Amino acid sequence: MNSILPQLLINGIVAGSIYTLIALSYNLIFKLTKFSNLAHGGVLMIGSYVALYLTQNSLANLWISGLVGMVLAGCGGFIIEKTTFLPLRKKGASSMVLFIASLGVMMIIQAIIVIIFSNQSWNLLSIDTISVTYSIFGGLISNTQVLILLIDVIAILILTALFKLTLFGKIVKAIGDDAETAKVIGIDTEKYTGIVVFIASSIVGLAGILISLDAGMEPSIGLGFLFKGIIASIIGGANNFLGPVVGAFFLGLIENVGIWKLRGEWKDVIAFVVLILYLSFRKIKTLKE
Repeated sequence: MNSILPQLLINGIVAGSIYTLIALSYNLIFKLTKFSNLAHGGVLMIGSYVALYLTQNSLANLWISGLVGMVLAGCGGFIIEKTTFLPLRKKGASSMVLFIASLGVMMIIQAIIVIIFSNQSWNLLSIDTISVTYSIFGGLISNTQVLILLIDVIAILILTALFKLTLFGKIVKAIGDDAETAKVIGIDTEKYTGIVVFIASSIVGLAGILISLDAGMEPSIGLGFLFKGIIASIIGGANNFLGPVVGAFFLGLIENVGIWKLRGEWKDVIAFVVLILYLSFRKIKTLKE
């Protein structure tokens, strides 16, 4: 165990860093729209596959491809919000209707990706980068994984500064707390919701790019990674901006340590077991109170 533990911890931290971006971006949208947007998993794949297309066809290097992928993922999420979810909300659609609509959008995006790229698994690393590994206390970490961690830290700092230290962040918080009151005092809630959706979609697009760099990407995994982000947001505490960060790293670590004696296929099962145990504990605590 001592020899493999450092590797498990490194793997868990890298996974947690990716879950962090997904959890934060999901949480930003959920606070304003008040429903679980499953189309967010499709937007994650937009970023990855745009970067793949550009690099595969030698239209741009990896850095520019990643930036374009982030921007187009942001645009994709924004367009989906304005053409699908906003009209439904204006018609008084319930959270369940919005949830089902988001699942439909997710399936459409996945089908389009399959048509264009097939079901084949892709990895941006093999296209543009040769990975170099370093040893840390007996565990191995690649330069790509170091880059993922660095990008994660930068993204967290930028998002924290934007939403906690600026007037924009205070306006977004006011909308999330009470959208109707925000409208009364003159805040354009649709405008700011659109901006937040664009930012969150760009962030989840970045997460998709990082996933394809580290583990590879295929059309069917967008929803699975989104669920990891949702679980991280729940167990970390959605009301606290940095709560999803804690939940994401906890989930990444517990998954990777948990599969030490199990097959890798059990990783997703471990995530949902953690969620069920957490919700059960919260329910028991609430009943006692």
